[in-house]
Parts: sequence; C-alpha cells; structure tokens
Amino acid sequence: MDLGQVKRKIENGKYSTIHDAAEDVRLIWKNCMQYNADGSDFYILAKNMSKKFEEKFTKLLKDQGSSAEGKSKNATEPTLEEKRSFARSLYKISKVELGIVITELDKKCPAALTKNSAEDEVEINVDHISPAVFHEAMAYVKSCGAESGTGRKKKSAYSSGSKPSKKARSS
Repeated sequence: MDLGQVKRKIENGKYSTIHDAAEDVRLIWKNCMQYNADGSDFYILAKNMSKKFEEKFTKLLKDQGSSAEGKSKNATEPTLEEKRSFARSLYKISKVELGIVITELDKKCPAALTKNSAEDEVEINVDHISPAVFHEAMAYVKSCGAESGTGRKKKSAYSSGSKPSKKARSS
C-alpha cells in the first residue's frame, strides 16, 4: 500500500467511505514507522505526515459536518475537564487495560501517540485524539472501573491488548 494506490482507488471509486481511504493512509504511515528505525529520516517524516493528515482529516470531517464514526452523540468535542479526567483515569486501570487503550489509539488515531522505543514508553496526547475515538476510549476506561476507583470490570469494547506504557498528557 502506498499513496499512489490510495489515489488510484479514490479516483476509481473503490472506497465506500472517506473513512476507508483514511484507514489506508493511516496504514501507510504506521508501516513506515514500523519498518524504519525510530529517529530515522523516514520515521520522522511518517510521524509528521501522520499528525498533519489527522489534523487535515479532522478539519475535513468538521467542515462536512461529519465525524470519525458518522453523526453520533459521542462526536462532540471533549471538554478540558473530560480530557483531564481521562488522563487521570489511565493511572487507575491495569497494565493490560492500558495496553488495550494504547493499541486501539494506535489503530484509530495514531497522531495521538508519541512513541519512545528506547525507553519502551508511549505518550498519549489527548488533544490529538478525535472526538469519537476519545469518547469510545473514555467509555472503555470507565467500564474498567477507573472512575469509581472500585474493582475492574472486564468489558472489552476494544479488542485485546499489547504491551502497555505509561504517560498521558492534556493541555
């Protein structure tokens, strides 16, 4: 998969939705970062292009009156307090649950993650998570029992996990 293929598929009407095309573009950036050394020119370029793509795609969706998941009540922009609450909640869930959150964010909103392979660490920037994905992630974290501080419920709105890491940041 490369950008030329995405362009041809768009021109030939092969995508059923704009979101399908966006998934292929995300796959291109993800593959480039996965198969090139962290810190290499190609890795840095892919990371920057991924962030720029997510910004432009989010703007496009807003301009069209759409959202990443279609028109839904969960597509409203999260408030600063919701973002802070989400970031605090990440410290209250298990490593496995955190891994699931990170894996899903990597699939659905890679621009929200900053990876540091040298320290086996991932930083989540909640300001770069699209509204629909944010609300989905927040619902999952709440279902894990992070909000109440009580036991962990294992409702898997997300798929199974990966190696978790630590940081969350909100502006």
